[in-house]
Amino acid sequence: MSTVNVAVPGPPDGIFGLKFHQVAIHHPHLYDVVEFWKDAGYRNWTEDNALMKGTECGEQVVRPGSLRFNYEIFPHELEYLRFSDERYFIDDDRDVYEPFISHWSVHVDDLDTKLAEVKDEIGIDPFFKYHTIKHTNPGLVASGQLFYECFLDTRMILGHHLKMIQRVYPGDANYPKL
Repeated sequence: MSTVNVAVPGPPDGIFGLKFHQVAIHHPHLYDVVEFWKDAGYRNWTEDNALMKGTECGEQVVRPGSLRFNYEIFPHELEYLRFSDERYFIDDDRDVYEPFISHWSVHVDDLDTKLAEVKDEIGIDPFFKYHTIKHTNPGLVASGQLFYECFLDTRMILGHHLKMIQRVYPGDANYPKL
């Protein structure tokens, strides 16, 4: 008996016309997990501490986050993150003292347009929409680049959140006015 492999076609540009570029893992012990990977030979890590300002579940918030990035371990970006408060998100009961997959990320050219398309396609609105207003990563600081981002609660269909990211620069319409 022979086996025939049949390719099942998928969307040519990924889910919602987006290609994932990053997996992000919430980890309560950022330094320890990065040291684990460094000991395993993955020594190139980028560090950033960001400040985010926006709306989470209808509330105005300013949230700090610690981020660590690696581009060697997987064929896409690996991010470890930790928010500096006692909860992950307002409407999220996951244990912040345990690691878990936070989200997959995608870059978009126009966040508001892509959000409208996703809303039309699957009916989901973002629960956290914000601008980064400060970074410690020297490359971001030098360029003035910030990010206009949102989180969608896609845990029921993907098992974790989906984050959309638009890069913004001084002079862009979506650059935050502080």
